[in-house]
Amino acid sequence: LGDAFELRRNVVNLKKVLLHSWHAAEPLEKELRRLSTFWRCDGSFENGFVNVDRYREVCVAHMGCKGATHAVFDGRAITKQICCIP
Repeated sequence: LGDAFELRRNVVNLKKVLLHSWHAAEPLEKELRRLSTFWRCDGSFENGFVNVDRYREVCVAHMGCKGATHAVFDGRAITKQICCIP
């Protein structure tokens, strides 16, 4: 029984770590979203595609951060459900 409570305490601590990670990643994801909007240019064949490399780099970083943020949030939701089991 003691092992079960110790395991639950560790899961609660993991849930807290995931929450803090999620809160830390949210502003970064928001800033990357803003950067992707800033670097987006409506490229045309007349003007050429300017800054397309920078835009691609920012978009890849944004999607990677967004995916990680969603994974952390899902992990927190799962650990929260585990902690609520009586």
